[in-house]
Amino acid sequence: MSREPIRKEPSDRYVVVIDTAAPGEKRRQTKKRFDTHKGARRWLSETRVAIGEQRFVTPARTTLQQWVEQWVPIMGQGCARRQP
Repeated sequence: MSREPIRKEPSDRYVVVIDTAAPGEKRRQTKKRFDTHKGARRWLSETRVAIGEQRFVTPARTTLQQWVEQWVPIMGQGCARRQP
């Protein structure tokens, strides 16, 4: 039997810890905190559906600068400049 992914913290908040890695990938967990148990259950349910439908995107710690450095070259390849 698996452990309940929602637990109550001493601060009276609820934390959800769920495995979000695709099958065959290295184990990865996502953790999120909520003020209410109902909010935690709702997010858990929605996240499980998104994982099952392969729509879930794991949160990343990418800075704006890192994102722009990846995005600019991609946009430069696919965008034609307008002539005034």
